[in-house]
Amino acid sequence: MSINFNGKTFPVLSVYIDDFGYRNIAPESLENQLLQGGRYVSKEAQIVDETIFFFAPDVLFMKGSRETQEKIKNDVRKFVELNVA
Repeated sequence: MSINFNGKTFPVLSVYIDDFGYRNIAPESLENQLLQGGRYVSKEAQIVDETIFFFAPDVLFMKGSRETQEKIKNDVRKFVELNVA
């Protein structure tokens, strides 16, 4: 799965996360394209952003898919525990 934005293609993983179900995870480089100075660069950018549950470091998308998914799941769990629970 991928998202095209501003002429670039970004990988997106659909990862099952306990208590949340399947969620889209994208690289931070996409987030950097969507926002400028803390604001969306366009309405399209906002729409794209709202489909993404979590942005992960780009390097994780360069590794094997299973390893990537496990690392992302662990990162999301830690984030949720610290910020939601």
